[in-house]
Amino acid sequence: MEYRTDKCRIIMYKINKIKKNKGFTLVEILIATFIFMIIMLAAIGALVSVSNGAKKAKALRAAMDNVNYAMDNMSRSLRLGSLYHCNTSITILPPSPITSDCFGDSVIAFAPAHHTVNDTKFEFDRPTGQILKYSNGMPPISLTAPEVEVTDLAFYVTGSDISDISQPSIFMRVKGNVTVNGDVTTFALQNYISQRNLE
Repeated sequence: MEYRTDKCRIIMYKINKIKKNKGFTLVEILIATFIFMIIMLAAIGALVSVSNGAKKAKALRAAMDNVNYAMDNMSRSLRLGSLYHCNTSITILPPSPITSDCFGDSVIAFAPAHHTVNDTKFEFDRPTGQILKYSNGMPPISLTAPEVEVTDLAFYVTGSDISDISQPSIFMRVKGNVTVNGDVTTFALQNYISQRNLE
């Protein structure tokens, strides 16, 4: 009798061991696969979102670098120039002693460094929203990229008269929008420039 009991125990132990070593059912595998797919889709979505954000930030940075380049170009040229005159009717002329202070004009002309053949002129072109540079009788070039729309450019010049004793100085203000992938970012920059050389 004890032998039969031991034999039954051994058989039950083996049956339990077989049950414990049994693999996953099809339903369990499907549920695990479904959960894994959800996690992977969420991770890929987050990765794509981060990648798109990085691309947008890079494009915005490039556009703002272009705006900074335009400001630096104008500032450098104005700092080394002389004989400033602001008037929307002024065309490029040989350097002239005619000067004028201005208070918010969107055009400024001046004799560049070393008084080359023609005046240089910076102008805000409202229809296109671009800042144009005229120099040496050549067609104008745009200082701003197509994705940059300038909405306001103003020059404030003081001390431009040759007969006065104050050093010429220029306050420049630029406002506009940068459009990257349909998103619009507004910017406003300003710079104060003092003429490097005495007139």
